[in-house]
Amino acid sequence: MRKLFYSALIIATISTISFNLKAQVYNGDLTLTNQAQVDGFNYTSVTGNLTLYGANSSISNLNGLSELQSIGGGFEITNTLLTNIDGLSNLESIGNSLLIRGNDLLTNLNGFSGLTSVARGLYFLGNHALVNFDGLLSLSSTIEGIRISVCPMVDLNGFSNVGDVTGFIELEDNPNLTNVDGLQGLQGADVVNSIKINNNPLLQNINGLSSITRAGGIQIIGNQILPNVDGLAHLNTVESMIVSQNPALTNIDGLSNIQTMSGSLWIRSNSSLANINGLSGLKTIGKEFIIDVDNSLSNIDALTSLTTIGTNLIISANSHLVNLDGLQNLTEVGNDLKVTFNHDLVDFCGLTKLFATGTIGGVIDISHNGANTIAIIPTDITVNADPGVCSALITTAVIGEPTINGCLAEITTSHSDFASGDTYPVGNTYITWSATDGAGNTATAVQTITVVDNQPPTITCAANITVSCASDVPTIDINSVTVSDNCSAVVTHVSDDTTNKTCANRFTLTRTYRATDPAGNSTDCSQVITVFDNVPPQITGLAPSQSSLWPPNHTMRDITLNYTVTDNCVTNVNTNVSITSNESVNGVADGDTDPDWEILDNNHIRLRAERAANGTGRVYTITVTVTDGCNAPVTASTQVVVVHNITGPQTGHPFRVGSTVDFAGEFWDKPANKHTAKWLLDGSTSVRGTVSEPTTNKNGKVTGSYKFNSTGVYKLQMNVTDQTGVTSYANTNGDLEEIIVVYDPNGGYTYGGGWFNSPAGALKSDVFATGKVSYGFTTNYFKNSTYPKGETQFEFKVGNFEFNALNFDYLSISGAKAQCKGTGKIIGGQSGINFIMTVIDGDLDGSGIDKIRTKIYNKNTGQVYYDNQPGTSDAANPTTDVGLNSSVVVQNTMSTVTQKSVINKEANEIPKQFEVKALPNPTYAYFTLSVKSDNLNSKIKMRVVDMYGRIIETKNVNANSIVKIGENYLPGVYIVKVEQEDNEKQIKVIKLLR
Repeated sequence: MRKLFYSALIIATISTISFNLKAQVYNGDLTLTNQAQVDGFNYTSVTGNLTLYGANSSISNLNGLSELQSIGGGFEITNTLLTNIDGLSNLESIGNSLLIRGNDLLTNLNGFSGLTSVARGLYFLGNHALVNFDGLLSLSSTIEGIRISVCPMVDLNGFSNVGDVTGFIELEDNPNLTNVDGLQGLQGADVVNSIKINNNPLLQNINGLSSITRAGGIQIIGNQILPNVDGLAHLNTVESMIVSQNPALTNIDGLSNIQTMSGSLWIRSNSSLANINGLSGLKTIGKEFIIDVDNSLSNIDALTSLTTIGTNLIISANSHLVNLDGLQNLTEVGNDLKVTFNHDLVDFCGLTKLFATGTIGGVIDISHNGANTIAIIPTDITVNADPGVCSALITTAVIGEPTINGCLAEITTSHSDFASGDTYPVGNTYITWSATDGAGNTATAVQTITVVDNQPPTITCAANITVSCASDVPTIDINSVTVSDNCSAVVTHVSDDTTNKTCANRFTLTRTYRATDPAGNSTDCSQVITVFDNVPPQITGLAPSQSSLWPPNHTMRDITLNYTVTDNCVTNVNTNVSITSNESVNGVADGDTDPDWEILDNNHIRLRAERAANGTGRVYTITVTVTDGCNAPVTASTQVVVVHNITGPQTGHPFRVGSTVDFAGEFWDKPANKHTAKWLLDGSTSVRGTVSEPTTNKNGKVTGSYKFNSTGVYKLQMNVTDQTGVTSYANTNGDLEEIIVVYDPNGGYTYGGGWFNSPAGALKSDVFATGKVSYGFTTNYFKNSTYPKGETQFEFKVGNFEFNALNFDYLSISGAKAQCKGTGKIIGGQSGINFIMTVIDGDLDGSGIDKIRTKIYNKNTGQVYYDNQPGTSDAANPTTDVGLNSSVVVQNTMSTVTQKSVINKEANEIPKQFEVKALPNPTYAYFTLSVKSDNLNSKIKMRVVDMYGRIIETKNVNANSIVKIGENYLPGVYIVKVEQEDNEKQIKVIKLLR
């Protein structure tokens, strides 16, 4: 804390005062620290200092000082509970300073209404409730100074009668102060020390200082809304000044009468300051001049009168300052010159005179501004290369000197080396120029000397050629090209353009090369290559893997075609395989199934092994056609034949038992081969055949004969074996299986009736039709007759198909099997339609289940209308069971003949009796089952099942016993199975509906 009174101050602290009621003057210094001491005060005068120090804030009023008239020293009131000083109303003079400090409840100074004189300074510090100084209106003496800090007054009107202030005026941190108009009545104009107007946030003007003409130092800092300093308009002399951090300050016009400052001038961080026109009369500054962080300041033009700065000149961080023209008359900076970080500053020519004729006593730093202080601009040069060489001769006179932009002398220039002998190569040569000004700043720039190569290279291609194939075209070869250039050149392939193309190996190829130098100059040349293929492809070694197909059973056979195709140009020659036949696909008796050939790929085909019944056999001609796309197609052919065929007798023709039947057939093989032959009956009986060998234009023949002593339907097969042991065969006559029917006109009869289930595919006109077929037939030979007689009736309701036959070609019975053949009529359709019906009597073959097959067809065309076993041999056993309550009966009167093979087989065995019979059968009531056996020890088991395989009844029975069964059976057909060890018997029984 500043000492306010004397350098030697004697303080008398009074804890207990005994007052002399007659004494009026207190000699010396006096300190009062509590209310009791104040209340006991009874003096009119204190010759020394009077201090009221409210220890523990115990002084609340000054009524006890009401007789006090004068204080010879200073007067201090500190840290009291005073709200007013009314008890001092008789005080008239203070011989030193007045200090009012830290009295938080003090609101006014009205108690000083009689105070007229204070010898030294007035100090009002930290009185937070003191809102005015009106109590000082009687004060008229000249004072040393005024200091007011942290007080909430709005104005200084209480000082309006003060005569003069000779030392200082300090107004700091007063939150409500708006003006200093109360100081307008100051009579003197000289403030020897300082004026400080700092951090008064509501201060609007300082017009109350308008009478001041001279000051030692001035600070105007941190006043938030102060717009100007017009109150200093009469100020003409000041030692130093700081104007800083006043964000609303727009101008300093109030300083226009100042011409000289012996100290420093700082204009800093005034964000709204747009100009410093108020310094237009300023000529010299004795010490430091700083202008920084004034971000609205765009120029300092008002400084044109300024010639001398005693120490440093600093202009820094003024973001909108663009030039220094206001310093054009400045000739002396006593110490450092710093112009830095002014973002928009690009013009430094205001310092021209300073650098040219003036002096700078310290460091020069002009950097980090909007531009350098110097620039160098050389002129680029472009010339063409001299003829025939890769360079140009350029003299220094042509290169010239660069342009220098800079105001700060002295400027020196330099450059990097010029080309030796003034010879510059094609391309860019770079010369670096440098210039340095008086500020020590250096600028560099590069001058580009460009020599252009505008001379194209010369190029020659290889001679034109002709080749046969595209593959013969030579590869791209840049080494086949001759090129020259004044500098250098690179050869590249540009294109291969094809024209006049008629096929893959007939065209014209124009191959173009290009020579390009580093400058991009280029020249083209072309070579013409003619491609012409006149050699067709060749086929060699064409042969099928099989040249003859047998047997002719209408199946497709895989054939491999072996051959080789070669061409001078094409690796994968376009190849096509085609097949023709000397017979129509659907001819007479050739199966009527198509296609008869398939081409899988160029080396694999499939051919149908079939031929027509007439003619000499089928010949497949396989033709391979190849083309290379340029020449005419080339063909080669080979043949595969289907000749094997039994030509006699006519298949299915009936012969009387005991007849000798002649066999005939034909085949084909390589004419050089030798053959033997034999005929097979039912795959077992062998008959020797006689062979006539084939020739180039004629098929081979096989003949033979056999006497048939047993009735039956026999399959005939012709086997032909060559000298290597390979056997080929045929078992068909045309597209029909070769069957020989042997009958005995006295050999028995067959009949039956009922229904069977027709499978899908049986009826050719509706292959999806299924359901019941009703049938009835009876056939027998009359004594010594050639043809049997009878009738066959067939009706398939679901398929809307009905057939009736009265004419029979034969009846053949062998054991349980009977087959008859004849002709009849499709009801509502064509007559003369053939049929073959084959049946098995289940009672005779031991199965207990009757079976039937019916095939209805046209023997002239081979067309099949119905067959419930399609695709199987006509001699095959039937497999279709007849339906419930249906029957097939076969009666053979020549049992000794038909059972010959069985009798021979069992001739060497001792027969054992095991016999099962059911009587009556059929029946309306029940069956009497008789079981006879020589084996009396082994168990006999009986099981009865219906036609669906469901078990109806099982029981054990005794040998040689009679068992009653069927009384509770429903009407239908049942199978009775009786087993004893290895012996088994099955019989079919029929329960009739009453």
